[in-house]
Amino acid sequence: MVANYRCFTVTANADENVVDKIYSLLKEEGYTNEPFELQFVGFYEAAGTRLKINGNPLKVPDNGYFITPYTTERYLRIKELTFDSGCSSLDIWCIY
Repeated sequence: MVANYRCFTVTANADENVVDKIYSLLKEEGYTNEPFELQFVGFYEAAGTRLKINGNPLKVPDNGYFITPYTTERYLRIKELTFDSGCSSLDIWCIY
């Protein structure tokens, strides 16, 4: 499997699935691999920002950097990424 590393700028409402928004952007470019999931996400957001990955509640650490583990062979299958209060023009680095 070839992994793609890329940054997307996303705006989402509260509890709106960012993974679906990223997949929509990719489909506009002709990408059609399903089922779609992310293997890694990383972004900078205000400390304490509440989010959920696959329904599990998390928060951005005090330094503002949120990253998921990724070792090419072991990674989190991210099917859903939501922000409790939404996000605006957030740059999300991801591997898919």
